[in-house]
Amino acid sequence: MRYFLFIITLLLSSVFYAQKNSNAPFYPIDTVEAKMITHKIFAGNTTNDIEAFANKNFTNNRRNITFQIIETTTSLKGKHYLLQAFYKNEKLFHSYLKINTDLQGFSTSVFFTDLSGYEILHENFPNKSITQRYIVTNAYSSNAEKVWFYNGKKILPAWRIENIISVETNYEIVVNENGILYYRDLNVYHKSVQNTSDSLVSMLIFNPDPLTRAGVYYGSPYIDNNDADVPELNAQREQVDFPAYYDNGIFRLESNFVLITEFSSPTTTPAASSSPNFHYTRSQSEFEDVNAFFHLNNYKNYLNSLGFINLVNYQIHVDAHGFNGADQSAFTPTFSPPRLTFGEGGVDDAEDADVIVHEYGHAISHSAAPNTNIGSQRQALDEGFGDYLAASYSKAINTFRNTDVFTWDGHNPFWAGRNAASSKIYPTNLTGSIHANGEIWASVLMQIHNSIGREKTDSILFQSMYSYSANMTMPQAANLFIQADSLLFNGDNYTTICNYFLQRGLVSNCILSMQEINKDKQSTIKLLNSFNFTHQKENALLIINDKEFYTVSIYDTLGRTISINDNVSKEFSINYASLPQGILIVEVYNSVSKNIFRLIK
Repeated sequence: MRYFLFIITLLLSSVFYAQKNSNAPFYPIDTVEAKMITHKIFAGNTTNDIEAFANKNFTNNRRNITFQIIETTTSLKGKHYLLQAFYKNEKLFHSYLKINTDLQGFSTSVFFTDLSGYEILHENFPNKSITQRYIVTNAYSSNAEKVWFYNGKKILPAWRIENIISVETNYEIVVNENGILYYRDLNVYHKSVQNTSDSLVSMLIFNPDPLTRAGVYYGSPYIDNNDADVPELNAQREQVDFPAYYDNGIFRLESNFVLITEFSSPTTTPAASSSPNFHYTRSQSEFEDVNAFFHLNNYKNYLNSLGFINLVNYQIHVDAHGFNGADQSAFTPTFSPPRLTFGEGGVDDAEDADVIVHEYGHAISHSAAPNTNIGSQRQALDEGFGDYLAASYSKAINTFRNTDVFTWDGHNPFWAGRNAASSKIYPTNLTGSIHANGEIWASVLMQIHNSIGREKTDSILFQSMYSYSANMTMPQAANLFIQADSLLFNGDNYTTICNYFLQRGLVSNCILSMQEINKDKQSTIKLLNSFNFTHQKENALLIINDKEFYTVSIYDTLGRTISINDNVSKEFSINYASLPQGILIVEVYNSVSKNIFRLIK
């Protein structure tokens, strides 16, 4: 046992300290890509309906595959169900079905990680006694369960073991008689509800960080220097008034959604005061407590203002001085409630709002689509999502260097930080690092943000994330983003969004809007009643003001043909009831001309 824990400690060390920039290879199970279906089918409105729908349409009865719901969430415009796949009543490791429906129970997208086609080596599970050498008996929580594990060639009977030892050390492994087959750290790193009595207190914070506010790059006197106070850094603190908890003469950093507490070394006493003033310098440990508390609450208030009140709708526990002083931060979903831990190596992570918001992004993602952060591209999406949130949050405060993610914590001698204005494209620039790959997603989101604005971009993004699934790909996330724009804004931003995704290799084609293609206001072909088509469920009408014959073809946004109608002249009715939900592309063409229109159902 002691030897095994030493090996795990070495393994954890390499994981913790490599997360800012990691190029570790992925396990085969992490590179299996989920399949995506977007047909509109009635799936149901209850969990029983959904399980019945899944087991009727997505199982292979000869293989004894079944599905059971393990998570359910509700977004502004839909319901979202995560189902675990079982073979002969034992879990297929990291094999899931994600069913997303509208509020009426019709499917909007379905993702599935299909392992049913792979050969099962044999069906004899190793004796459970082999798990004893891997279970940490004094852990906060430990358990072992049988699983079917895909190793890249075949499916093996094995055991999954989860050890939650501390906030710094919690992981899952898959083992059989030959040893460890798979290892995954259950923390999500940034580098690579209780009623309270609120009182207004005065705080000094970095907003978003000292370099951005000063308009400078890292360099003397704007350097960390082991948390030493210098006048130039102290001058970058900004005073804000913000609610905190007051009880029995003491103010402390607690709200309905954030609690600054102590659970990770080094041991520090969370900031508290007998007066309503939390005025500290960065040489004092309380400064990072205050900074983290303000920015986390500020972001949660922003989420609520967009209508996403059920995202991270709990009191998250936060230690602003953790990881034994390492240069690392993480979100840990395996505790109840989940935790955020910020390290102190290099620049203290909780001094930089980019780090704070990035890590909170992992909490948002986990809240929208629990237990789906599995697979190399899915994890890269999460990292890119967090980087984008950090960049857009900073930009809303100060535009200086807003695409330099981790402006104060990174881009210095400690580490290089990341970039939300990268020129990377998919799949050409994919590497073995989820953090490097995430720059593709962060950068395209920032482009969309710069074109349509922060609130629209973020609303579309948050809505789309409820539909996320394990092992999904970046192009699938782009498709969900386009679908969410249709749900929230009737597809008004389709052309802008799609063209940015096209430039990044995330979609294969975009159909330009009618206004961009058909600039001639005197066109002989016009589409009438499109507003009532969308809002009143009425038929739309094509009017052709010449004697020629045309072909009318209707496609979805993926370019799939819905209908083709030849020899059309004068008028053509587009039947609302016969078409699927979503953005519809209508082409009207003959040998000499082509007109393209867009409808939204």
